[in-house]
Amino acid sequence: MLLILFFGPDGSGKTTLARILSKFLRRRGLKVKISWMRGTHTFSSLLAKFLSRFAVFKGEDNPYYKIRIPSKFRRVWQFLEVVSALPVILHRFYFPRLWGRVIVSERSALDLIVWICMTTKDLSFLKSIYAKFLLSLTMRSGAGVYVRARPEVLVSRRRGELSFSRAILQLAVYNVLARVVGACVVDTSDKGPDESFKEVLGCLGVDIEQEGHRRD
Repeated sequence: MLLILFFGPDGSGKTTLARILSKFLRRRGLKVKISWMRGTHTFSSLLAKFLSRFAVFKGEDNPYYKIRIPSKFRRVWQFLEVVSALPVILHRFYFPRLWGRVIVSERSALDLIVWICMTTKDLSFLKSIYAKFLLSLTMRSGAGVYVRARPEVLVSRRRGELSFSRAILQLAVYNVLARVVGACVVDTSDKGPDESFKEVLGCLGVDIEQEGHRRD
């Protein structure tokens, strides 16, 4: 397994679990790289900065650049987001694998799909050819682990950065995506990092009892 993808809403615990897994793999002699990506990269990033100057594009849909995309430009912007992400996907997820590294991703193109849905307010993007293309790139020879938590837990962990309504919407989109890719689900709502990590190992097919004997 060369690609392990944690994905899920803000505050679910992806970063913590990715770091624990990376240490676990390194102790077993593997070369590991933690990778991260979300949305609005390269060309779309530059364009977003430019568009933020115009009143028609000002808004909070894209929190990075404080812009909104009018409905008539949604498909064009979605295409630009996908194309602009390709160099990042190659650099952070594919090239390191050619060098023999195991990639542990705390965010990936799966999160980009949700990002595009949220920032363009278009849930139909999940069924678009662009989303299917990203899925084919991302899930090839990779394992997806969907990390989630209840909305109120997500909000409390983000300490005011995430509203309850946005948490619910993120969860709804991620739930659909997780079913599409057949991801293993780890709910961290009432669990600490160690207990959640045991579930991650189970998702990856690691014999937990055998690992316990090895540590002993």
